[in-house]
Amino acid sequence: MTTPLAQQIMIRMKAKNLTIPYLEKKAGLTNHSVRNIVRGRSLKPNAETLNGIARALGCTIEDLLEKELPQEKALPEPKQEKAEIPYKHPKLLRATVNFVTTFLELHEHDLTLEQVLNCIKIIYQGALEKDPPGLNEQDAAFWMILATDKRKGA
Repeated sequence: MTTPLAQQIMIRMKAKNLTIPYLEKKAGLTNHSVRNIVRGRSLKPNAETLNGIARALGCTIEDLLEKELPQEKALPEPKQEKAEIPYKHPKLLRATVNFVTTFLELHEHDLTLEQVLNCIKIIYQGALEKDPPGLNEQDAAFWMILATDKRKGA
């Protein structure tokens, strides 16, 4: 079950077109800090962690701890800084597309074309942020599970 904090973080990340690794870096946190919160492994993050996440997402700690989800309120428009994703790694993009389509075939999920393309975009962006750029199948599977979770908002 996803916690309200995890839902707040994911909705705000999506609104700003941010990936987990990018948010962790922008917040000055260690790898997997945000991922552990979102996956429910870290149920009570400390104030410093929450402050970093809130700062990076452009909100307050109180906003993150609210039970009411941001989709029910007005969220600021997504930043356009990440809108232009460079097309520098055609093999990486192909691997991302193959991963997403294989995942959907194996798990028999019905997503819209827009949802599938958004999954590809988010996973490709995350792969570009790796050094060196590369597809992490565990991260990609995590995003696909989030995208295909029928309990969203529950």
